[in-house]
Amino acid sequence: MSNHYILQFMAFPLNVIFAVAWLSTLFFLYREKSGSSTMNFLLSMRATIISIVATVVGAIGIAFIPNFSTSIIFIAILLFVQSHLALVIFRGCRGVRGIRWRFLMNHAGLWLALFAGFWGAPDTQDIRVQAFRDAPTREAFHKDGGSTFLDYNVRLLGFDVDYFDNGTPSHYEASVALGSDTATLRVNHPYALNFFEDVYLISYDTSRGSDTQYCIIQIVREPWKAVLFAGILMMLAGAVLLFIQGAKRR
Repeated sequence: MSNHYILQFMAFPLNVIFAVAWLSTLFFLYREKSGSSTMNFLLSMRATIISIVATVVGAIGIAFIPNFSTSIIFIAILLFVQSHLALVIFRGCRGVRGIRWRFLMNHAGLWLALFAGFWGAPDTQDIRVQAFRDAPTREAFHKDGGSTFLDYNVRLLGFDVDYFDNGTPSHYEASVALGSDTATLRVNHPYALNFFEDVYLISYDTSRGSDTQYCIIQIVREPWKAVLFAGILMMLAGAVLLFIQGAKRR
């Protein structure tokens, strides 16, 4: 079974059900088994060091090993790091001196960003559309060749290419109809169709230049982007609190 179909199987609502079950299990173990050797290890400095080392290993693996981000090893790394962070946050929220807000914002923000990236991955779509001049289309394709259909029409309205003196393209852009919207797409300059959906210009018929009858666009949908941004904002807030409270101590 391809990675696309595995992710499709784990998409909403199954990913949310598994996430809730996983968090509930962690909280139960923290409440009922807090003195066990497993909980002591997961809340120890050793677990923190292992999490940091595993994160570095995971980052190196993504950079140098194809499809490492969907491997069992990488999934295990992310689950371990998230589990360790979640337990540390549980403990921090029940501290005898009250809640340490900068601690909570930093750790909860990091956990939330990892949570959105991991559990939201099955709901993320990365698809390609061949937009034609002569007719609108709704059919899009996944990287493995599977097809899907958009809920809006896509059509190429115009195309413009500039060239260097040696004849290679220096700049190109496409005017594309995306449903009721008209977007100008440039390479490495995505168009935000909405907060959760970005559109990129990928390619065109280079043999025809500005007269190309089609262009290839990429559509990236990230339904969990708001959760990811919330985590990043919490980490920034934690950094601000760390700076302010640190300055007071000095």
